[in-house]
Amino acid sequence: MTMHSVFVAVLLSIFLVHGHGSDPDKSKNKESLHSVKLAPCQACKVLVESFKQEMEKTARGKFEGGDAAWEEEHLGSYARSEVRLVEIQENLCLTVERGKSQCHTLAEVLENHLEEWWFQKQDEDLHKFICIDTLKNCCAENRFGPECKPCPGYPDNVCNKSGKCK
Repeated sequence: MTMHSVFVAVLLSIFLVHGHGSDPDKSKNKESLHSVKLAPCQACKVLVESFKQEMEKTARGKFEGGDAAWEEEHLGSYARSEVRLVEIQENLCLTVERGKSQCHTLAEVLENHLEEWWFQKQDEDLHKFICIDTLKNCCAENRFGPECKPCPGYPDNVCNKSGKCK
């Protein structure tokens, strides 16, 4: 065996033993970010934001079958279609880093409510419908606490005009 062959064999064994350039610490860090448990209101906001991002991604406005006229006539509008909703739901939470696992769990729990909003209440703000009215995990603006009481000084002098009431 030549010196060159020995050198290549050593390099190859180092490469195989230490991985393919992946950083296990980075992978563990990402996993720990995904498993972070967010406060209920924040978790709901993350889910709603993910839903809105997917709505933007699917806003192409048509089915992709080829015969747009037939599809519009027989399948209805893509904008509020079940096909689009399924596309959105399949990709929920994919870009979420902190609290990704919680986001997926919440998406499953709220699937029926998201469908209700999609088909019957799209004119209402999604955050208000899901986080404030349905789950009651968040308070409306200028309200705070577990009972969502009005902020001190509401409506004219909220928190002595020194910031937001939380």
